[in-house]
Amino acid sequence: MFGRRVILIGVIVISIVGAGSITGLQIVRRHKPAVREIIKTTSMNTAKPEPDRASTELPHQGVVQGAQIVSHPAQSSNPSPAQKPPVSTASYTMMDQFNGTTLDTNLWEAMTYPAGYRPKEEQDYRPSQVSVGGGYLRITASRDQNGAWHSGEVHSKWNYAYGEFEVRMAMSISGPGVWPAAWLMGTSDLWPNNGEIDIMENINGAPTVYGTIHGGGTNGHWYLQRLTNGIDVTKFHTYKIVKEAGYLSWWVDGVKYGEWQQSQTPAGGIWPFENHRYFGLLNLAVGGSWPGPSNTTTPSPLTMLVDYFSVKNGR
Repeated sequence: MFGRRVILIGVIVISIVGAGSITGLQIVRRHKPAVREIIKTTSMNTAKPEPDRASTELPHQGVVQGAQIVSHPAQSSNPSPAQKPPVSTASYTMMDQFNGTTLDTNLWEAMTYPAGYRPKEEQDYRPSQVSVGGGYLRITASRDQNGAWHSGEVHSKWNYAYGEFEVRMAMSISGPGVWPAAWLMGTSDLWPNNGEIDIMENINGAPTVYGTIHGGGTNGHWYLQRLTNGIDVTKFHTYKIVKEAGYLSWWVDGVKYGEWQQSQTPAGGIWPFENHRYFGLLNLAVGGSWPGPSNTTTPSPLTMLVDYFSVKNGR
């Protein structure tokens, strides 16, 4: 989630499928939605230590290989704690339903980072902004009396090379500059060579959810991105990444909306996702190179509510 200079390395080819696709000057009508594919390459900054995080740059930058609008099924309701749906833990390698009153320090660590730890983000990260209660992990971003933002971030103490990583979460409210995220990072090497896998990101409360992978190579930082529209992030949804050898797929509420294979790695890029084990991260940023700054309409406080984080078939 840090700023970087973006180098355009190719032409832009856009195929819009749904209402129609554009191939040269011909418009071909379609009925099935396609998947948005964004491939972007930037200069690699090997001086950034893990766990500094990549950002997905503005959508007009880089090389666009396809564009899409995906409709999504009806959103799940926003339940009170008493209405939390039961989740069986029998088939899971790791499941934290946050049913206690404190963060389980066998599974998670609340982090401390200064403001600007990731360029253009306005908040600092404080353990005091992380709490557990009512069946939820709560990460709260708030302004203090001087207008400075404070928020929270947690990192897992578990790590797996492969499996199904799923989080059920919702925002209490959102607005300009707000950037909630659930993601995975490789446990060794520096970013981006360790590989970053974004399970869910949202900016500014827009009804769009992004799933992204980041890597490095001879041409520097690259990333591949999928997205799905029609998601009200103030309602609870399940967001999942399935990670297998040479393959990743993204899911919302049990519906797959995107996938990437190792064979689709950009030219000059190295696919890093077979070389590391991955730990989980949850954070709520304000500002940053992607969403832009907060403003006077950005609500405070606002909370990222996490119902559970699970790993199935972790290995």
